[in-house]
Amino acid sequence: GGSGVGLLIGSPGSGKTLLCQLLTSDLSDELQTVTLAHCHSAVTRRELLQSVLFGLELPYRGMDEGELRLSLLDYLKRGADPEWAMLLVVDEAHQLLPAVLEELRMLGDINVDGKPRVRLLLSATASLEEALAAPSLEGFNQRIACRSYLESLDLGETRGYVAAKIRSAG
Repeated sequence: GGSGVGLLIGSPGSGKTLLCQLLTSDLSDELQTVTLAHCHSAVTRRELLQSVLFGLELPYRGMDEGELRLSLLDYLKRGADPEWAMLLVVDEAHQLLPAVLEELRMLGDINVDGKPRVRLLLSATASLEEALAAPSLEGFNQRIACRSYLESLDLGETRGYVAAKIRSAG
């Protein structure tokens, strides 16, 4: 049932952001999707919660961290359909501080009738895996259900990709 965190690992420029955009586009009919792009190390828990509420088109201004969290919890738990879920995609997740990763873990733990309400996909460089090895993030690391690694195209794959793009452009 869609529980656990998905981790997409790749070097800079390997296509992680593009893949995330394609996934959210493909899944937008079955899941409400929110993408947090261009994350940086200065993002706080409060800013994370504000960004998620903004992505859901819910009020996020003038509230403290606790009010933001309660507002999001209320939204996630009130839906009548037990199958409803939100896909939260976090790009550049390797830049997030451990406290913000912990907030994401707590969001991923929200469920109704045993069904997860938030499905997490983190896109990052390999440095996130190193950070997740820290004892303070053991709980988060244990929730990773899927790890996918993007690798660079070889010469033949690159030629095929460029040729296909040229053909599609006419």
